[in-house]
Amino acid sequence: MPWWQEAGPVRTSATGLDEASGRVARPALPEAPESGTAKPHYHGHRQRLRDRLLERGADALADYELLELLIAAAIPRGDVKPIAKRLLQTFGSLGDVLHAEPARLKAVDGVGPAVLAQIKLAEGLKIRSMREEVINRPLFASWQALMDYLMADLGHLRVEQFRVLFLDRKNRLIADEIQQQGTVDHTPVYAREVMKRALEHAASSLILVHNHPSGDPTPSPADIDLTRRLVEAARHLGISVHDHIIIGRRSYKSFKALGLL
Repeated sequence: MPWWQEAGPVRTSATGLDEASGRVARPALPEAPESGTAKPHYHGHRQRLRDRLLERGADALADYELLELLIAAAIPRGDVKPIAKRLLQTFGSLGDVLHAEPARLKAVDGVGPAVLAQIKLAEGLKIRSMREEVINRPLFASWQALMDYLMADLGHLRVEQFRVLFLDRKNRLIADEIQQQGTVDHTPVYAREVMKRALEHAASSLILVHNHPSGDPTPSPADIDLTRRLVEAARHLGISVHDHIIIGRRSYKSFKALGLL
């Protein structure tokens, strides 16, 4: 029988020679993997989601699938579907996930700094792109875009924030500033500070904006009194107040539409 067909283990010397034949011993080849080895159930899932997004658009994906792709950049390997579904279950909607406070997001199992950064990045991109739709444009020609922007930026806040939109003579937005930020139901606003900023911007008119964290945008007596004081202060400076918008969680109220201005 030829030497390469001999049975039994091959014995080698310290020099690496086969003691029986004197030839160089060849190392054993690694065993081939067994066919049919089970792959993780999520194998190829991300690529399928990406393909569907690129071929058919975002509407072809469910909310949790969009979240999966978003946080997959923070977790390169593994199944992120459970994290995406936990986020939606905790906060209720995709928009609420994006706008959730960092502390509440981090309380969700699986959300670490990298995932949190991805979510806040998406929120920032959304709001900034919406702001670009209204900045330096006549606001009354893009009123709905303005309301969408304000709803996205203020509707989720858990404390009151008072903003002033400063407009030029052509009613173009030249500045959007936070004047004060307060508690869950009160924000101190001083007419002299608002007017000072209006003069610094050379603004011709203003739109006042604040949110109600309770979710109900109905004006309170304090809101009505503040608006009257600001309108009077602006009138003495030749500045008009076009409107006061109160932002709720799902809707808004306009003082002008309500006949309060």
